[in-house]
Amino acid sequence: MRQAKHIINSFLSDPFYALLSRKVRTRKSLEKLKSALPLDMRNHLMLISYRAPKILFCFDHPSYAQEFNNYKKKDIMYCLNAYKNEFAEFLAPDVEVRAYVPSRILAHIKEKVEVAESTPSYKEHSNAEFINHASDPLIHEQFEKIRGLIKEIIDDENA
Repeated sequence: MRQAKHIINSFLSDPFYALLSRKVRTRKSLEKLKSALPLDMRNHLMLISYRAPKILFCFDHPSYAQEFNNYKKKDIMYCLNAYKNEFAEFLAPDVEVRAYVPSRILAHIKEKVEVAESTPSYKEHSNAEFINHASDPLIHEQFEKIRGLIKEIIDDENA
């Protein structure tokens, strides 16, 4: 009895399934490309897709997409050029590598940010009791303004 990989290979080598075979090879190449990313970034990668001439990396958080677009995109382009035999189907002269976050995830993150901004997270620890040692009158005045702001915050918390 033949092993599963032999059956799949014979199935994909059939000319009738050429489109499916090309998609499977593309998917395998994209999975190899995924290994060029750091482990933490790989864990937050949702999917990789290829739509000529773009290779799109979908992340589940905007910070990973931004880090990818700023730093890791160069590494992916280097891998594409260094291993031309492996990634021949992606090597177009105008190939573009981009990361993005789906709009449904962005909407969810923006809702969380708006809630976080409405609740104050800082509590003043000072009592506005400090000695102002500034000899320069402008600096002395600035410290007194700071003292006044601290007193206002304390009064608001006690009210």
